[in-house]
Amino acid sequence: MDQHGSHNARPWWEEMARRAAGAYGAPRGHGSEGPRKRRRSWRWVALVAGLFLLLILLGRAAAFYTDWLWFGEVGQRGVFLKTILTKAWMALAAGAVFFAIAYLNLLLARRMAPQFRIGPADEIVERVKISDRAMRFLVPLLLAVPTLVAMVAGGSAWETFLRFTAGTDFGLADPVFGRDVGFYVFTLPFLRWLQSFLWWTLIFTFVATAAMHLLDYAIDFRKGKLSFASHTWGTSRCWRGC
Repeated sequence: MDQHGSHNARPWWEEMARRAAGAYGAPRGHGSEGPRKRRRSWRWVALVAGLFLLLILLGRAAAFYTDWLWFGEVGQRGVFLKTILTKAWMALAAGAVFFAIAYLNLLLARRMAPQFRIGPADEIVERVKISDRAMRFLVPLLLAVPTLVAMVAGGSAWETFLRFTAGTDFGLADPVFGRDVGFYVFTLPFLRWLQSFLWWTLIFTFVATAAMHLLDYAIDFRKGKLSFASHTWGTSRCWRGC
């Protein structure tokens, strides 16, 4: 078996994953000038990003303090605190649900992946070597931004949630379904938001899991045809059920 040929046949995403996992490292000494420059550039990027984030936080803090003073002046500071706590609770709940669904599916896809695949020249190619410890760090890192987006979506639904929990009947029934009108005013909007949130969570998880299967050779494109590992069929049945 030609080892050089099998190495060159590796797809680009495998090379990126190997380098991210530290499989390829520059030796220390005279050849470490390049890594030092990259580290310095990353420090500048982190500094600029940190300053940008600080400006955003200062703006939000100023708005929070202004609202705090205004609600205190009108004697409704309890309403303001309830709003803040509901936003925080909804954001944490949405982020936790999103992260749990995506994280567990990605780890499951990784652990069930095959160790080898058949290359273009019928050679055996080993999958990307990333330890379980590295995966437990990399997967949360990759899910950080999507989880923040999910938290923002959850926090923005605070008013819909409060209407759902404090809903009441109007005493007027819908002539078609026989439900009280209060259901359409208080309950249905929150159920629609919940359905939309779970739907987009499943779509993201499906795409991320498919990418993990592709990286781990569970889904492979060989000789003009897609091939699937046996464990992916069970996963696909679950997704079809969803």
